[in-house]
Amino acid sequence: MGQLVPGTKTRAETGYLVQRGPVATLRIGTEMKIIGTKQIAQIDRVMNDLRSQADTFRTVSRKALVVAIVGVNFADRYTSYEGARAFPAKYAPGRDAPEVVERLDRLVRPTYDELVILKFRATNRSPYPFEWVSQEDTRLLYSSALLRLGDEYEDRF
Repeated sequence: MGQLVPGTKTRAETGYLVQRGPVATLRIGTEMKIIGTKQIAQIDRVMNDLRSQADTFRTVSRKALVVAIVGVNFADRYTSYEGARAFPAKYAPGRDAPEVVERLDRLVRPTYDELVILKFRATNRSPYPFEWVSQEDTRLLYSSALLRLGDEYEDRF
């Protein structure tokens, strides 16, 4: 989100309420990651990607609000697919999820104005169930983050 490049127009995108267009300034930069399985094997790369993206946002605009949203899978089983081949996970994603959350809190949160960690359960197995670890906690967490970001946006811009 930011100010539109002078002389350009926004365009509507099907399925979206907010129109799109080229921006000259960055006011809110958001990075999203989802860690479904093999979380400990991926966490260093994910954290490096998140920190690098925060640096990129701040290079574009020192005042930009920098936000990260990370989904962490707490499922008790998971299956990955490569074409028609299925690969059931050797270890449940939920086994490593608490450590992943702790690392994100400790090592990534200081890099962002707001870090929202969404805890979910998804097996990636038919019929592809999905649920929040706690729907009420998720609603409160997300709503609180939006309120804080709104206040900070008003202060900065």
